[in-house]
Amino acid sequence: MRQVVYALQFRGQAAPVEGQEGILAATTSSPSAAITTTIGGSGLSTTIAPVAGSDARFESRVTMTGEQAFKEEGTITFGEGNRLRFSTLGEGYLGPCAGPKLSAGAVMWKLDDGES
Repeated sequence: MRQVVYALQFRGQAAPVEGQEGILAATTSSPSAAITTTIGGSGLSTTIAPVAGSDARFESRVTMTGEQAFKEEGTITFGEGNRLRFSTLGEGYLGPCAGPKLSAGAVMWKLDDGES
């Protein structure tokens, strides 16, 4: 299997699944982009510029297993027919952060399968 390295900024939403308590469905996408990070005297700056290419799609199902813990499984599709399937390794964390409308979290995924 070849190594895949990428950096994308996915945008979208996660919403409760109707009739299924504690389960969220996340759907996001990201256009092809060039991400540049520059470190200088004034600190860190980042630019994200669109480039020619297709979108990547991210879809997952998040099951809350505690007040701030969850398990997740989903797919990331790159263009047509290139897909990674993943699931949570252990549990993820989701909790409050400094921004009033934001949450902070962390999760580690394992690759379950892929297609290209």
